[in-house]
Amino acid sequence: MQKLSELPLRAYLGHPVIVDLRLARHDLEELARQIASAPEPQLPPEALEALPDHWDFDADASLAWPRVDHENGVCLYLLCPCSTADHQIMPQYDLFGGFGLTPERIVDQDAPDCEVIDILSWEDMPEMLKAHTRWIGELFEEFPGVEEARGGERLDRWRDPLYPDVVSAVLFPSEGEGDADAHPWRVFARVERCAIDPDEPDAPHWEATLAAVVPFPDEEGATEPGTAEGVGTADGDLQAGPDLPQPGSRLWLGIARAEEDGEVLGLYASEAQDLGAEDYDPEVDAREDGELSLAIGARYYQEGMVSEGIHRVVCFELAEHFYQASAERGNARAMCNLGHVCSYGRLGEKDFDAAAKWFRKAAVLGNAEAACKYGDLLWQGHGVRRDNEQAYFYYQMAYKRAKDEGDGAVWGSAALRLAGCFEYGRGGERDHHRARDLYLEAEAGLLEAVPDQPWYKGQLARAREGLERLARE
Repeated sequence: MQKLSELPLRAYLGHPVIVDLRLARHDLEELARQIASAPEPQLPPEALEALPDHWDFDADASLAWPRVDHENGVCLYLLCPCSTADHQIMPQYDLFGGFGLTPERIVDQDAPDCEVIDILSWEDMPEMLKAHTRWIGELFEEFPGVEEARGGERLDRWRDPLYPDVVSAVLFPSEGEGDADAHPWRVFARVERCAIDPDEPDAPHWEATLAAVVPFPDEEGATEPGTAEGVGTADGDLQAGPDLPQPGSRLWLGIARAEEDGEVLGLYASEAQDLGAEDYDPEVDAREDGELSLAIGARYYQEGMVSEGIHRVVCFELAEHFYQASAERGNARAMCNLGHVCSYGRLGEKDFDAAAKWFRKAAVLGNAEAACKYGDLLWQGHGVRRDNEQAYFYYQMAYKRAKDEGDGAVWGSAALRLAGCFEYGRGGERDHHRARDLYLEAEAGLLEAVPDQPWYKGQLARAREGLERLARE
């Protein structure tokens, strides 16, 4: 037997698994207490009383459904107990069918030593257990290309924990002017790759392929006849309408959050804009101050980040070409992006001299991120002579601009660097009181950024470490 952590994701995602996890009676008793204490309990008293007895606690394994959770990474949803002797599944204890519940275990946290006894196909599950995963099976039946493509997915460990497999999202189609009938659609999309890149914080979360478009329930809450969870129609026709993207087209997926508390509301989808070299129009680009060439360059940069071999090189060459065109029209964002191309060596060796030139130009034109990056080069002595006083000057520039613009990520990053300047006397006098205030600001700004840009977690940790250091003095 192998531990779940030793298996590649593609080996088990989308498949029911038998694992050596067991529920204890107190697990269901505690679950019943939590439900009963809720302001609006979802189960009546008689169901809550019966819940703790609805499991075979002597069973030595469980049938579980692996899913990717937005907050916790890979989770196992326990469906029912089973025996390892002959892999006998016990659907009579199905908690979902009886109570609408599926106990959850977070891999590497609640289930650190979980061993996989067997990996089944969806068809191997008892019929009564397929209800809450039926859309997976129907999607594969209606769109075999989805299943075929899954085998070649790059489901290696993700850069951040938010990497789902096949997901449901809300698509906001392009609306024509005066189109009163335009409305969002629910879609099923197969996630192809994480589109988050620390060098491109404005990139969408995921790139995906549209598998199916499904109308929302009508006003009475009913769905089309013969559907399972609103997926498809009686004759299995899941095709998009004429004004919607067709299955196989590309989407960008992002996380919708509540404005008040940042709570995750679900996934939203938008059509990917496939701007390419053939769409370049110099007159339009001139009117838009280089925004068209910037967008085309960004498209090729993102494509280069997920490509290999000669295609990767060609993409970054095109990205550099169009960023150059945008920069020549005075676009500060394009100049900053050129700095990234050079400093990260996207076309070969890192070129800090060129990176310093572009970051400085963009900073002078008001780009806060470029000012922060140029400050880093000055502090490190990369591409320019090391100068702590000048580094402090550009960090201060980035800090003020980003704070005024409400850019939590750059504001927090610049505040973190300034805090280090005051803590260690880089570029000026030591001032631990000012350093503490800046570490607090860095924590606030980075906390604001982390939910949508999780690669800032490292900087957030450094801000908190700085506060702890100063607290011990």
